[in-house]
Amino acid sequence: MRYEKNFRQTPGETTRLMVPDQSKKTIPVTEIATISSVMGPSLIYRDDNKHFAAVKFSIRGRDMGSTIEEAQHKVNTVVKLPKGCSMR
Repeated sequence: MRYEKNFRQTPGETTRLMVPDQSKKTIPVTEIATISSVMGPSLIYRDDNKHFAAVKFSIRGRDMGSTIEEAQHKVNTVVKLPKGCSMR
């Protein structure tokens, strides 16, 4: 969930948020969620009901074909995805 900026300045402020439960009572968000700060993609796209993140980069001083070939090789040898994730 994402609250207005003034409610999410620090992790401490976020942990004090109250949310409604199924019986319409309000409870601290920490009873139903773990609050943490993580780095991630700035945009998450959806295609065919699946989430994906695009990897983009600029090419300067090289041809596109060999640059993409090198990038694909590096990704295939270095990136290890968790179970259930895939690359296209």
